[in-house]
Amino acid sequence: MLTESYYYDTRYPECKQTLCEMLEEIYQCDSGSHFTWVKPYIRMSHKELYEQSMTVAKGLLSLGLKRGDTVCSFGSQGPESMFMLIACASLGIKFCGTYLHAPVKKVLRTTITKVNPTAVLVGNSRSGSNQEHVFIEFCKALEELAAEGLPKISHILYDSRVEGDDNCKIPDGWISLTSIARSGPQSISNEVLSKAKSILSKDEPFLYFCSSGSTGEPKIVLTSSRIFTNRSNIARSRHNGVKK
Repeated sequence: MLTESYYYDTRYPECKQTLCEMLEEIYQCDSGSHFTWVKPYIRMSHKELYEQSMTVAKGLLSLGLKRGDTVCSFGSQGPESMFMLIACASLGIKFCGTYLHAPVKKVLRTTITKVNPTAVLVGNSRSGSNQEHVFIEFCKALEELAAEGLPKISHILYDSRVEGDDNCKIPDGWISLTSIARSGPQSISNEVLSKAKSILSKDEPFLYFCSSGSTGEPKIVLTSSRIFTNRSNIARSRHNGVKK
């Protein structure tokens, strides 16, 4: 059993918290004086960020998502993508936020087939060298995958920017992230959310890292939440000055 972290320095003990516990401690202890810049002209305290993320977590539970499922985020660059990331970390849901280089549709297809997400959050950003519209390219990729008979994604969510974009023709059955964040707390109690958090371990599979595929097929690696808790623990230990 590894008892010391080998991330940067073995002098620091391995973190004994789960990622969920660490996030809750950091955000809930905030007095409101620490702010996160989520997007230009949008600012919220760490505590507000966490509280809104928990409404999204309840929304995901209301859809039936659970520990071990996977969520991908494509082209969502507003605060919703951060809410989703923290919500997934708090529920033991694996998260994939791929960098969408050109051609965007190819990256989307590759990620979907390799990761096999339970749910996807899609936004309306433009990406790649040709500034392709992610929502439009995502719809094209889904049509191709459906024609090939590949498994369907159980839940497709869209962020608030999609709702105001005339280029986005939202298909029937897709769900607004805003709506589940609003309805989730009505159907999921704090006790249910706490129970979902309590079963998590320090080694939860959490974040997918994806290569660009510039030398062939993109490589996708799933990392453990332990990497992030150990790294954060070291940073917090050094907060009052770098140890020599």
